[in-house]
Amino acid sequence: MACSLALVSKRLYSLMIPLIYTHVRLTKPSDLLLYAQTVSSRPCLSQHTRSLWIGPDEDHVESRNCWPLNEYRTAMISSITDPLELPIRLDAGTCYSFEAGQPLSSEGWLFEAARVVIREASRTVGDPQYGRGVSLRCGGTVSFDGKKLGLNEGQIRVYQVQQVLDCFLQSLRKRQQLRSAPGPALRESSTICSLRTHPASDRFDHPLVYARTGTDSKWPTCDWALLKKAMVDEEEDIKAEVQRSILHTSTEYSGECCVDLEEAICGEVRAAVPSVVALVLLSRVVLAQSPNLVGLALKGYLQQAVTGTKNDQRFERLHLLALGPPGRHPEAHLRLSHAGLASVKKLRLWGKNWIDSVSERPPVAHTVLPFCT
Repeated sequence: MACSLALVSKRLYSLMIPLIYTHVRLTKPSDLLLYAQTVSSRPCLSQHTRSLWIGPDEDHVESRNCWPLNEYRTAMISSITDPLELPIRLDAGTCYSFEAGQPLSSEGWLFEAARVVIREASRTVGDPQYGRGVSLRCGGTVSFDGKKLGLNEGQIRVYQVQQVLDCFLQSLRKRQQLRSAPGPALRESSTICSLRTHPASDRFDHPLVYARTGTDSKWPTCDWALLKKAMVDEEEDIKAEVQRSILHTSTEYSGECCVDLEEAICGEVRAAVPSVVALVLLSRVVLAQSPNLVGLALKGYLQQAVTGTKNDQRFERLHLLALGPPGRHPEAHLRLSHAGLASVKKLRLWGKNWIDSVSERPPVAHTVLPFCT
């Protein structure tokens, strides 16, 4: 509502902007990248931010079953779950065989075309110096020409083939709409950010993010239903803390903070292939431009933006800090006693394994949420 009103007139724009930027949620890597670009070019906007959430929320918790290949390694599954983006009469979760001689359905021409697309993509993805393409039949362990691939490189190439399949299915759906739509031809909408071209992999905990980082990852033990409910409750707690503290933090930050975004972020983010390191650096860019924060929530590995080494940023007005739950990335020790966090009155940590990793006793009483172990 506030965003719509801001477009009505210049006067309403100036009135709505503080409301729009008071509570900010960045639940996908593309959100983080676009917001970092915005506040780096217009730092006055982030001066209004009092609560900030960076990381997945209850609607963006990564599924455990996102591997593109079926259990027999004979077919690939598209990451598209919206039926409106798939060709007509195709369901989400359909397997597209890439093996020759597999039986075809009544829509045989479509499955044969998908087979050709998958096989062609499997021959060409990846850097040729490490081997050409990827053998899907071997689960990504070797290249198409038989060279052994590392675990992470193999995973990346399998997902790249899946992305080619997704683009093929989406383009086919658009052609079907063009033939059936009355009146002027439909125009393809341009994407705001190339990360959003593949929404299924636009997740902080997607395996591709970890594979690009070059580290193995394991799922934490977790009650996912309880986790989603707790995330909603946590956001309400942060907003309540902002309401209680807003009168005491109403004076605007007078200092200047200049961050060179091109220098701060890694090339893989600009190329829409982010890693863990790049996303942590992006989070630091956003935090450096948000001096009036009262509540801050950082999920998973993103907590390293405030607890990692070589972090000398000070938060003069931060009252509530929520970290976790742990991501799939091996976690570093939590540095919670440095001077930058001296203003924190409430600290909320998720999981026993994070409590055990605290390198120094935090200077504030903490709440432990034992949903992840």
